[in-house]
Amino acid sequence: MKAARHSGLAVPEMSLSLNNRFLIVERFDVTEEGLYLGFEDFCSLNGVGTAAKYDGSYEKLAKRIRQFVSPQHRNSAMEAYFRSLALSSAVRNGDAHLKNFGVIYSASDQPVHFAPAYDIVSTTPYIKGDSLALTLDGSKRFPVAKKLVAFARLHCDLQAARAMVILEEVAESVVETMSDLRRHIRDYPDFREVGEAMLREWNEGVNSSCRKS
Repeated sequence: MKAARHSGLAVPEMSLSLNNRFLIVERFDVTEEGLYLGFEDFCSLNGVGTAAKYDGSYEKLAKRIRQFVSPQHRNSAMEAYFRSLALSSAVRNGDAHLKNFGVIYSASDQPVHFAPAYDIVSTTPYIKGDSLALTLDGSKRFPVAKKLVAFARLHCDLQAARAMVILEEVAESVVETMSDLRRHIRDYPDFREVGEAMLREWNEGVNSSCRKS
């Protein structure tokens, strides 16, 4: 999630629990005045239950974002969606499913925004050989940069040049966050095995998904 923040994605405030076992995410669906905002994830918006959260494609999800987000916020939503997908590819997140994307609004007659990124993780250090949660271009393999750029053009209304800028920004954010990860490994030796696996996966992900060969 630090990499998400560094990449330019909107993210809620968060911290690790004292025992480093839990990620504590501040609620982003409550205003400073204590008023609750409307929030719906894309299982809800697709009319399906949680059991179907791994069903579908990122292409269809892009279409649904375009359908539900208000027109004046649609361009920024599609860019944020692409940035999030690029980051998930770079950090090898196999859990970017339908419930991890959503929309938020203050009232039923008010503009609908794409929700902040709130659950981007690295799964391959824990699940060797893990893959994308949904399909992209008919496959669940983590995409290379060329395929992500094509996805941005065809499904996110982005020019190829803009998509490449986003991929480079994502790459830089992951590299920057690697420094934090290395410090965490030094401070918490019990985390070394997983942490070093994360570094290997992130390095491979950045080179494959964010940088054209």
